[in-house]
Amino acid sequence: MGASVVSHKSDYIRHPGESRGPGTRRHPGESRGPGSKTGLLNPFLTLDTGFRRYDGLDSRYDGFSNVKKRWNHYTSARTRALRISWLVLAGALCLPPAAHARVGLSSRFVNVSVDGLEPGRSYDVGKLRGSPYSVKNRGDTPVTVLIEAAVPEKSSGAGAPEPIPDPRWIQVIPDHHRLEPGETGVSDIIVSLPEDPGLAGRRFHAQVWARTTGADTLAAGVAGNLRFSVVPAKAPAGGKAGTVCRVQPASLYVERADPGPLDTHSLALGTFRISNPSPDQTLELTAKAVPWRQFFRKLPSGFTTPEDVRWAAVVPERLVIPPRGSAQAWLHLNIPADLAGKDAAFLVLLETPEGLVVGTPAVYVDIPAESGKK
Repeated sequence: MGASVVSHKSDYIRHPGESRGPGTRRHPGESRGPGSKTGLLNPFLTLDTGFRRYDGLDSRYDGFSNVKKRWNHYTSARTRALRISWLVLAGALCLPPAAHARVGLSSRFVNVSVDGLEPGRSYDVGKLRGSPYSVKNRGDTPVTVLIEAAVPEKSSGAGAPEPIPDPRWIQVIPDHHRLEPGETGVSDIIVSLPEDPGLAGRRFHAQVWARTTGADTLAAGVAGNLRFSVVPAKAPAGGKAGTVCRVQPASLYVERADPGPLDTHSLALGTFRISNPSPDQTLELTAKAVPWRQFFRKLPSGFTTPEDVRWAAVVPERLVIPPRGSAQAWLHLNIPADLAGKDAAFLVLLETPEGLVVGTPAVYVDIPAESGKK
């Protein structure tokens, strides 16, 4: 019957630790006693007939019926284990594809420091450091990424910057992206300081978080640190502190604009006039349409604020204004059809090459539900 560990005289299996009589053999897995190198008896070891297993409870061999019962017990346990394995596998296969997806984000905006910011002004950090904020989808599935500023924990180190008192000092434009695998989204980080002389001489710390959103994907995020110092405001020649240019009108209204292309230069009151008050300095600016931010201006009731305003372009995008001179800028619109029946609002961001934001005039567009074109 093969290698049996059953004593033909006593007809029983020896329990672990039970002494062996003269001439008896040790079965596989049985302890050798003190100082032995073999472990204890495996309680699930198949013994004797190949069907029977030692379960630590009943060691007596009581005939073929007991062997059959034990074999049925063994096979039923094995069947249950296989069924559980198949259920786990089937459950995994039934999970949504996103549950199996690899999700990850990365950003080169890790530890950024800018100095010399003045109270009462706004700055484009991307221009100050030479490159804008960016976040890349490192996963293998499309994701929606939300970017927002946060107040960091206070550092206990000597001379450490203070956490920003209000995360609204940091504006992210745009603040979300829909990114395909391997795609990179680019945003502007705007720091706007209140007109508080008490901020001068202090250094602040803010965090910029990018994270995936939506229930259809696993969560991923990446954080960056922004530190900046504040200096006393300086009054430029020929104007008070904070006056770099003047924009008229402060708001541009475009009425009954049908979906499709439209150039506001052809409209009455469809242009901005930007003036340089300096008597001796040429003013160079860039202009672009950006989504509305309540920090810059309060939004009137009844207007929607599309986050994607690539359908609006400022013409020209770059302005060079001589001392005490002025220049005109207008808008080239290509209004999406899905905005029909809505009143849309966005801002125009005017910046110097150094990253100083000098103006944020507003644009309001009335888009009728039915086209007035024939």
